[in-house]
Amino acid sequence: MRKSLRPVCLLMALVATLSAFSQSRELQIFRNGILIKAYPISEIDSVKISLIPESVDLGLPSGTLWATYNVGASSPEEYGDFFAWGETETKDPYSYSWGNYKHCNGSYTSLTKYNTYGGYGTVDNKTELDPEDDAAYLFWGPDWRMPSYDQFNELINGSYTTITKVTQNGVEGKLITSKSNGKSIFLPAAWEGYQIDVSQAIGTGGGYWSRSLYTSSPNFAYRLLTVSNDIILSYYYRCQGHAVRPVRNQ
Repeated sequence: MRKSLRPVCLLMALVATLSAFSQSRELQIFRNGILIKAYPISEIDSVKISLIPESVDLGLPSGTLWATYNVGASSPEEYGDFFAWGETETKDPYSYSWGNYKHCNGSYTSLTKYNTYGGYGTVDNKTELDPEDDAAYLFWGPDWRMPSYDQFNELINGSYTTITKVTQNGVEGKLITSKSNGKSIFLPAAWEGYQIDVSQAIGTGGGYWSRSLYTSSPNFAYRLLTVSNDIILSYYYRCQGHAVRPVRNQ
């Protein structure tokens, strides 16, 4: 995917500068001229600079603000990274399976976290992702979360938005436009499928994980699915990879 070189160059320069400092120095972080955090150089092993997008206020009743692009992307048209539900690391396109899913012991009947029924493994009755298992929270910080079922449901509610199939800068997807203020977000048709090569599926549909478990059968989680001329809320195998479009509150 296309990435900006500026953060990489800044990071390389910062790491080089830090390595040249003595252990008595510290890295100081300022906001609006005010020191907000300081770290001893001897305690720093790496520095990461992340691109955080703007959020869009679609005038929704909940006040939810939607990010302009996906985790791992740098523009609305980029698909970004794909994650199994509750995981925060990407995988080879053919490697999304129960055999290497983080929150089970090899099968959907041996879940170790986020389970509401004994027949599926260890029961903890967790129905939404904890922050440490939320890719939006981990990569973009505490202001951001993966959307809940209710937030996705509100987003595609015909009382609040219109949904149009479009091609934006050569990329197929759905344009979701607010009925109250005319603002919009674009969801590219990233991919959707079971153990398939992402390069073969791009453009055929877009799967976007929520943070909400499908409690009736906890081997599934809710997702927003964009296919053809439709966009729906459905559920899918937790071990499979989907994109993440973060949200935050006002």
